[in-house]
Amino acid sequence: AKQKRFFQNNYAPLGGRMYITDANALRIDFARNTIEEWNRAGLLSENEYYYLVASVVEGIPFVSNISGTYGAFNKTWDVRSNKLFKLIDLPVVCNGLNNRSYNEDGAKLLQRICGDILYIDPPYNERQYLPNYHVLETAAKYDFPALRGVTGQRPYEGQRSDFCSKKTVVGAFDALLENARFKHIILSYNTDGIMTLDEIETTMKKHGVAATFEVNYIPYRRFKSKSIVTRTEELKEMLIYIQKEV
Repeated sequence: AKQKRFFQNNYAPLGGRMYITDANALRIDFARNTIEEWNRAGLLSENEYYYLVASVVEGIPFVSNISGTYGAFNKTWDVRSNKLFKLIDLPVVCNGLNNRSYNEDGAKLLQRICGDILYIDPPYNERQYLPNYHVLETAAKYDFPALRGVTGQRPYEGQRSDFCSKKTVVGAFDALLENARFKHIILSYNTDGIMTLDEIETTMKKHGVAATFEVNYIPYRRFKSKSIVTRTEELKEMLIYIQKEV
């Protein structure tokens, strides 16, 4: 049914946008509708359902007409757009443990869980997740949202990250560490992030053992041309550690 073809009706030329070709959009719609129908019929376990959804989502970037993120689509077709969309056969790895994955506010989650090592990898800049990956979000949820504007953004009120705002990032980081009942805290950040190293150090030492604070720099992969020094070459990834008494 035409009304079920959300990707073709909104992200493809038929819908006035060029994120994906009409043919590939139709394949995505068919896959997502089939998965939902199988799930409603009780044919899938929870793990099987999410595995199939992930297989669809993972396949979309390989045929997307974008320059990097889904903030906008290219005005002419990229060569990869003409590839045939396929579900990705994702490897299933079992480590024999009871693993858990959560999808919620990290500071609130840390009020309920504890452990040995907490690895934190928040956004570095002011670019919110959803405007840049909204097409994949819709593929995952397949919830037929009311899209807005030329780029077809889905609503994301209430889903903005405080780590993406200079005004709120330090407070968000402080709340995260306040609630963290983990002995070892590791933060992944970079030298061009909206939170300064001084702010990071002050906040981490506030909640941890100051003498254990440590910054490790990891240079970004350099460009092949050594004669041109760019700002990107000067950026460094940081792994920042502190021990917390819990």
